[in-house]
Amino acid sequence: MNDFRDFMFERVYLRPESRRQAAKAIRLLRNLVDYLLEHPTRCPRATATASCRSSSR
Repeated sequence: MNDFRDFMFERVYLRPESRRQAAKAIRLLRNLVDYLLEHPTRCPRATATASCRSSSR
């Protein structure tokens, strides 16, 4: 099982392409949260809670 784990980390998780993709996803999510904090009325109705209208992150 450790061989498989090592293989996955080496060939999938830690590849430069995978790291770049993860960084893009994190950047996208942070931008989305920042946007919704700045524009609380744009929150989808089903998720518009006090936390969505809060200015703290």
